[in-house]
Amino acid sequence: MIGLALPLLLATAVAPPLPAPQSLARFPDASYWPGVGLQQAANMLAELKRDCEREMRTHGPGPQQLAARWARGGLSERDQLALLLGGASYHHLSLLPAYAEGLRSPSLKVRQAAAVGLAWLVGDRAPAPQSIPDTPETWERLGGFADALVQASRTRTLVGIWVDSYLHARGLPRRPGLVVVREPAQCLQAILEVASPADLPELLALWPLLDVPGDRYTVLRALEMIMVARLVASPGSERGGWGDWVYETGAQAVDAFVAQRCATVDGWEVARRNALGVSRADDGCGGCTATPWLRLLEMAYPPVWAVALEVLPAFGAPFTPYDRSNPMTGGTAQSLDLVFAYFEIQGRAPGGRVQRRVQ
Repeated sequence: MIGLALPLLLATAVAPPLPAPQSLARFPDASYWPGVGLQQAANMLAELKRDCEREMRTHGPGPQQLAARWARGGLSERDQLALLLGGASYHHLSLLPAYAEGLRSPSLKVRQAAAVGLAWLVGDRAPAPQSIPDTPETWERLGGFADALVQASRTRTLVGIWVDSYLHARGLPRRPGLVVVREPAQCLQAILEVASPADLPELLALWPLLDVPGDRYTVLRALEMIMVARLVASPGSERGGWGDWVYETGAQAVDAFVAQRCATVDGWEVARRNALGVSRADDGCGGCTATPWLRLLEMAYPPVWAVALEVLPAFGAPFTPYDRSNPMTGGTAQSLDLVFAYFEIQGRAPGGRVQRRVQ
């Protein structure tokens, strides 16, 4: 028995390298990318975010496994960069201690990756790596912010922190504790980026406090995604205008939904129920099969794809990046072929063509 246990112990002790794109080797040097100055750095970060996210979400471990890998120590610099940049796409609070430690790393490259990745994780705007002053005061300040996030995450969700930050920016009463000092629109944009069905109670509680039309419409877009519900009305024709009235009808629907609530709501239950109804594919087990989620991807309304694209990898589908700020763009629709190709189905693609896709 001892002879068999030792090789097994050695095999589990040597973990494989974390997945990362080839472009990671260039970080933080932006000279390879087109553009000048900050635009060049922005192009680098956009490509790295997309590529690192795809590699980690397709081939890597989950966020809690990543957090455990970091806590055990012994990661190479390359794996630390892969974790800090690729793991951010999970928006998972279990990874926050890794960023707090990464910001105090002896390696400047790791510190820069931790600063960029932490911004991505919380849904904030990432700084250009070379624009971060390389001073002890800067890194201690950023590390202190990460420590404060770790503490705050013990009692509040990430969306909850951004809700409180929004209320603080608007001068409205809020819960005590950490706030991120940003403009109100930036706080709501971060919520749009990181919200999941589990955050529905937070957003429904925030809704009555939104008295600026633009703020209501941003949260409305987030609610459409996490509730898997079409709330924005169609203009009725290709020539119809997309004025404020289109969004206001959806806002009024949310007003009515909130007015009817007398108790907390289970966001995932709402998302699953709506997914079955919108897709018209009740699988009889509340969305425990891939069928209703795939049917959502056949719809030509990208906001209802968001939760489906998060759920389908659990059934083995490849991860597909989804731009929540611009869900109507064609990039995601073109990437759906990879998801459809995994399943043996006949589906109507978003472009309206019927085609056969085989795994």
